[in-house]
Amino acid sequence: MKQLPHTEPPKTKVADIGVALSAAETECFKRCIKSACSAIISAKEELNKLDSRSGDGDCGTTLAHGAHS
Repeated sequence: MKQLPHTEPPKTKVADIGVALSAAETECFKRCIKSACSAIISAKEELNKLDSRSGDGDCGTTLAHGAHS
């Protein structure tokens, strides 16, 4: 089978493609993240229950641990 030539795309520094948020956007983003984390923590037991049907039942605990961080 014939190999196609492979060239890597040029490397881009993360700083070159970063996004700058205004102070108001930053606060909104923080509130969104905190709200999402609170929802995950509140749903911990339900997520564990759902996960126990096809897994080991610790998905909610794992996600809540991350949300507390």
